[in-house]
Order: sequence, then structure tokens, then C-alpha cells
Amino acid sequence: PDAAVNLTQTVPLSEASFAPVYQSLYANTGFLLGWLDFDPSVDGIKKPVGQLAWIKKAGHSSLLYTNGFTNLISVQGSIWTTPAKGTLALPFTTNAPGILQISGGDLTTSLSNNIIFNTNNLLVKLSGPTNSLAGTIDPKTGLVTITFGNGVGKATTVAQGAILQFTNTAAGSFLGKTNSGSMTLHP
Repeated sequence: PDAAVNLTQTVPLSEASFAPVYQSLYANTGFLLGWLDFDPSVDGIKKPVGQLAWIKKAGHSSLLYTNGFTNLISVQGSIWTTPAKGTLALPFTTNAPGILQISGGDLTTSLSNNIIFNTNNLLVKLSGPTNSLAGTIDPKTGLVTITFGNGVGKATTVAQGAILQFTNTAAGSFLGKTNSGSMTLHP
């Protein structure tokens, strides 16, 4: 939760369409480890799915999770196809908006907003709490950045995530002072 992870790796797929994953984290005091399945049998597209062990040793070298953690996380991925210029990256319209949900971190209450993204990939808030809310989609990568009022005066927090294009959903995370939180976007 408190380190950027670059998982750029080149490894061959096994005959059964599995790929190994290992990434050292937190100055070698943690790691990500497991196997991802790229079996295209469902729809002909190789999308990574599986579970990874995410471990951080206890220590006081960071402000978050000083007691460490051991998590088993589910992984789901999607191939990203850049939408044509002027085309919605997510098919949310005023008649069928997306629902943006933000929870956890240091928020005292969860936030839920009806939103769309315009053809310039900028978030448009249709309804929800009065907190400030802005966001963008990078059309080249499918990465999403959401900036929201966190309930502490005019302070804002930034959440980052990725779109799963084949499901028209997005998910990501943000850091509070003591905990991480989650952001989900779905029809």
C-alpha cells in the first residue's frame, strides 16, 4: 500500500497458460509472489487472473502498516484498446451513469456518486455527496485518476486505478494517513 509497484516482466507462459510472478517490494522487506493464468478458453482473449501472496515484514521504515501484513489477493486483468478520439472510454451516459464508490482509508463515511466521463475523458459528477470530485482517464493506458474531497476541510485525496475494459469497470486505491482505501467504478 505504500510503494509503487512496477511489474514489467518478461516470462514465458507454461504449456497450461500460466506465468510466474515475483516482485521484491519495500526495499526487500516484502514481496508479491504467485502464478497468473492467461487461459484464453473463455472468450479467446488472454486476460490474467489468479491469486498472489502480498507480504510486508513488520518494521518502522514506513508510516503505513508498521506491523506488516500477509495477504492473498485476487488478480484480474484486461487488455486495453485505445478508444477512437472523441469516443467514450467507458460507456456511461446521463441515461446510464456509472457509480463511483470510494471507501476506507481515513474516510469517516463512504462516498457514492453517479458519474460519467465526457469524450475528453474528464469525469462529470451527476449526483452524490457535496464533496469535490474530479477525475480523468488516460486514453492510451486505461489508467484512472480520481481526486476527491476527503471530509477534512478543503483537503483532497487522490485515488488511482485501472479500467477493466471487457467489463466496463474500474478499481483502484488511495492512501490515508493510517490505512489504504478503495475506489470502484461500475455500471
